[in-house]
Amino acid sequence: METGMYESEVSTLRTALVSYVVVFVMKLGVYIITGVMALFAEALHTLSDIFISGFLLVSLMWSRKEADEVHMFGYGRAQNVAALVAATLFISFTSYTLYKDLIVGATVGNLLGAGVWGFIHTLPQINMFTHGTQITASHAHFATPGTYLFLVLGMAYLIVPEITGRVDFPQFRGKTGFWLMVLGFANMILALLIAGIVQVYFQRLHTESFMTVQNMLHPFYAWRTFGAIITII
Repeated sequence: METGMYESEVSTLRTALVSYVVVFVMKLGVYIITGVMALFAEALHTLSDIFISGFLLVSLMWSRKEADEVHMFGYGRAQNVAALVAATLFISFTSYTLYKDLIVGATVGNLLGAGVWGFIHTLPQINMFTHGTQITASHAHFATPGTYLFLVLGMAYLIVPEITGRVDFPQFRGKTGFWLMVLGFANMILALLIAGIVQVYFQRLHTESFMTVQNMLHPFYAWRTFGAIITII
């Protein structure tokens, strides 16, 4: 590994590690103040990023010896160690989620939307067909709003009235807006999922051209637009 590239990678990892620590402290601090468990979960998520970045930095500094004919992937190469740590954390958290959802009986939607669906996309045998298709976009519309968007909106719904002093206000509009967003996202998720299945069938299995398949998906894009309008309302 060239010295300049090595120093650049170490500097990048140090910056990332410091950033993760700052974000973790901020999330944990807000959780302590508000008591919102979702923020605690987000803090733990960032903590896992700290562990991965830390192991990657240590392994990169630990071994600078180049690969050879015997050790084709290097001597304790950083990527190998980081991949092992990431896989261990992923399997551990996934196993706990499966136990919690299937045995304890927690929310099954979290397991299906972010767990099973997201895990399936990581399998190479499936990802080779679904990568870059509307199936991936459908999963993003499913997982990301529940992970970030609704969390931010929920925090704003609790914090803004406290800041403005309007604690006693009608809940009808808030509840109506919530269910409209759920309905809108459900339409977008379903439309993109069906569009993705059609795209995989014609573009990946029958090798139709990209633009030919895109023309087939116009009705599903219109359906998705309908869901987006509901969400915006």
